[in-house]
Amino acid sequence: MTYPPVPPSPDVPGRPGVPGPYGTTADPGESLTPGLVAPVRRRTGVIVGGVVGGVLVLGGLGAWAAVSLGGGGAQPASVLPASSPLYLQVDLDPSAGQKVNLMRLAGKFPDLSEAWGIELDEDTDVKQVITDALADARGCEIDYAADVEPWLGDRFGVAMSAQDEDAGVLALAVKDEDAAREALESGLGCQDGAASEQVAFSNGYAIITTSGVAAADVVAEAEKAPLADADLFTANMDALGDTGVLAFWMDAQALKEMSDEALSDLADDPALGDLFDGSPLGDQLDASTAALEDYESIGGAVRATPDALELVTSVGVHGETLANFKNQTKHSTVEVLPQTTLFALAGTVDGAAVEEAWAQLPQLAAMNDPWSGTSDFDRTVDTLAYQYDIHLPEDLVTLLGEQVIIAIDSEGLDDVAAIQGTQDVNLGLRTVGDTADLQDLADRINTLIARTGSAPFATAETGDGFVLATNDRYAKALTGDGTLGDSETYRSVTGDDEAVAMFLDIDALTEVLRGNLMGGDEMLRYVEPLRAIGVTSAVEGNHALATVRISFD
Repeated sequence: MTYPPVPPSPDVPGRPGVPGPYGTTADPGESLTPGLVAPVRRRTGVIVGGVVGGVLVLGGLGAWAAVSLGGGGAQPASVLPASSPLYLQVDLDPSAGQKVNLMRLAGKFPDLSEAWGIELDEDTDVKQVITDALADARGCEIDYAADVEPWLGDRFGVAMSAQDEDAGVLALAVKDEDAAREALESGLGCQDGAASEQVAFSNGYAIITTSGVAAADVVAEAEKAPLADADLFTANMDALGDTGVLAFWMDAQALKEMSDEALSDLADDPALGDLFDGSPLGDQLDASTAALEDYESIGGAVRATPDALELVTSVGVHGETLANFKNQTKHSTVEVLPQTTLFALAGTVDGAAVEEAWAQLPQLAAMNDPWSGTSDFDRTVDTLAYQYDIHLPEDLVTLLGEQVIIAIDSEGLDDVAAIQGTQDVNLGLRTVGDTADLQDLADRINTLIARTGSAPFATAETGDGFVLATNDRYAKALTGDGTLGDSETYRSVTGDDEAVAMFLDIDALTEVLRGNLMGGDEMLRYVEPLRAIGVTSAVEGNHALATVRISFD
């Protein structure tokens, strides 16, 4: 089954001690982000660590990382090298209108200001919040108004070195270069600062590097070929559109090369070789990196609308992978489900991909249980074939068809204690496929179910396929023209010309929980502000887009 683009993400173990960027050698004990990872020797300063650490603060809290970039001016990508395989940018002072939207959403959660220890309104200074939080964590004091505000700008970007994934570069927007250098090199009394050669300036940004990397060399390389002018980067950012307050980009082929090299090193390691070389785990990791072959770049952005937060990813692809993504964006029938739908999962199915995934299951079973995993798996498959005439994976491919929707309805879930069997829950599957083959499979499944003493599945035909459901009433409902697509809740998390892969009605879920949880009102206070979650996909040119939206009441 093909869902919206989620690119492979193989782990890339660090390789300290290899040649560093710009003809230098990186010190494995050094970190660009001392606020996150304590380095062994000189650290680049509380402000650098605070700003980068703030990325995680923003992402973890989920409130700040949702605002459109405010104002003009150079972006960090304009002062970082085009050779950078990985890049992240953050806006620290979003526009007033977007900040109001964000505060409106954050204000829907009870006690949020008290929990974070900050006031949430349109006048909140994100930069001061980050600086104060880091200073508190280190047990020191910083006068933000006197020592930081006069020089700290509104954006920053972080890039990985193309030569060494252990080395990085921070581009921090500044308003006063002299004051910025003094603060960065002194650490403002909270810790050791950056060495003088680790700080340089370019086009309104302080360039701060890890130990052993000359910041001036980074500036020189970026002036010759900035990331902002790189074809893959600009194409991906253009496909994303609004980059929000937080955006990221990765060169997929550069990451693939680093992953391949790291896996090769692991396989050659005497202590780890047997774990990776020729093992099921090694085969899985090799397959993950091989899957990157058709990927060019991977980008994403977090942004806000007045009533929703959204994460959008853009994946530059070509070849068969692009064709698969285009196939998945075919019109689905989620919008014709009943308006009382609680949850729906939909996707376009590639039968060959299903069979390929199935072939990996014995290896996964062996990883789970090295002694009998594979034999138990094969025995189960053989039993289904010989005793019940269920043949896998062929029958699974038939069941999923060309397109499939799995849905569960909220009706009847208000009192879970009253549920006596599966027929009391409205759960069903709607498949686009060969009706005769699907009916034959349903009959065989029901024969198997009958031997367990459970109620059989209800079935029904549609114009282009088949429905399998837990009861006759819901089977009929899944064949008709429901009005989910007319629901404001559904429309709050789906967009025009987008294929819907997942929908969850959180309002309906809240009511289900309210009726079945003893004393659950306290927990529901943090769920009630949410309205729905949706996952959609689309293709623009050679970029596959996926959007995750969370809407608010």
